[in-house]
Amino acid sequence: MGEFLLAEETYRYQQLEQWLLQGIIDGRWKLGDRLPSIREICTQQGLSKATVQHALQRLEAQGLLEVRPKAGHFVTLVPKTTEPPRMT
Repeated sequence: MGEFLLAEETYRYQQLEQWLLQGIIDGRWKLGDRLPSIREICTQQGLSKATVQHALQRLEAQGLLEVRPKAGHFVTLVPKTTEPPRMT
């Protein structure tokens, strides 16, 4: 898994959210695929569990991910556009 670039004007959860979204758009994770675990993302990206959870929750709220208890986060929708999500 590649690292994402840290920009000054965005929070780390937003940067991770964008990186995950881009991975879905680019086909790294396809419809129905399981994303890496929270622990794996924390280790690979050097982020806290809270930061990773926040990014995943935001993608879930957008309908892009589904959480399955004790199974992980799964892609449920692949955006048809490459426009970045609004960071609100």
